[in-house]
Amino acid sequence: MKITEIAIRESRLTASLVLFLVVGGTIAFFNLPRSEDPKILFRYALITTVFPGASAERMEETITQRIEEVIKEVPEVEFTTSMTRSSAAGILVKLKDRYDDLQPVWDRIRRKIARLQSDFPEGVQGPYLNDEYGEVFGIIVTVAGETLDYPDLKAQSDRLRQKLLSLGNASKVTFLGERKERVFVRYDDGEMAAAGISPLLLRSYLDAQNFIAPGGAIVEDGTRVAVEPASELRTGEDIENLHVAIPGEEDTYSLYELLEVFDGHADPPDSLLRSSGFPALGLAISMREGGDIAEFGREVREAIAAFRAKAPTELVIDTVAFEPDRVKSRMNRFFFNLLQSLLIVGGVLVLIVRFVW
Repeated sequence: MKITEIAIRESRLTASLVLFLVVGGTIAFFNLPRSEDPKILFRYALITTVFPGASAERMEETITQRIEEVIKEVPEVEFTTSMTRSSAAGILVKLKDRYDDLQPVWDRIRRKIARLQSDFPEGVQGPYLNDEYGEVFGIIVTVAGETLDYPDLKAQSDRLRQKLLSLGNASKVTFLGERKERVFVRYDDGEMAAAGISPLLLRSYLDAQNFIAPGGAIVEDGTRVAVEPASELRTGEDIENLHVAIPGEEDTYSLYELLEVFDGHADPPDSLLRSSGFPALGLAISMREGGDIAEFGREVREAIAAFRAKAPTELVIDTVAFEPDRVKSRMNRFFFNLLQSLLIVGGVLVLIVRFVW
């Protein structure tokens, strides 16, 4: 009873302490990070390697085993599991639970496997380490248009993506249903054979032309100007303007006379997305760690509304998933349950004091 006596005797101090706790608790509560689910450290990563044409045995001997040996040198790694097939291999890496700062570990593994690339046979693609496939996106919107072709749709989606990335609470904005751009080369087998050019020769020639070489620099009067050789093939027109020499002959052929070069997209596409009955692109948006999901939702809605006001009228933007609304609904239920609990506890205390004491 000493604490009760002191609290009653020092009523001003008690009232000040209670007021301080109530105000401080209220401020802390409204500044807490809000999200539907807690942040969970994902201690797994997937390493993929592609070697077109290689058998499963060769992939295992030349790729998978060597990568696993290097990974096991990292003390933070708990275990690895690999699956090797013809032309492809995948390695799942698990870090030990006692480590929380994972990014430096993944970066160290990336550097180790990057040093292996120079020793792999020519034609190997990768290895690529993906440590973000466990990431969760709370907001997903789609951009569609009945009369818009894919390039226009992609341009509008890029504009919206840049606007969303500028938000203070945005961490990452990823495309869904994106089609990879490709340059297609079409030729007639008879014309190529008459010119003495095989598809293999054409491919090796294009590969030799499409590279970025250091051009050095020109220094004059204290000014240094970098020189960039125009060696990289950037457009289909660059390919058409090339001249190929026939081995053992002096004649050269312009590829414009032999090839039809045109831009397009990967066919068949890796994924397709439709919204409101039209072809669409999706944007998956994740919030930065420690952000306020309610504020994040307001920022996204305002950004989309500002973008829609300046976008073409035929552009349709739909919301597929919106985590802030679900969090708001759960917060409202929490406040309602909290109020009910306070009223019940307060009522029980009043009855006990009234009829028992």
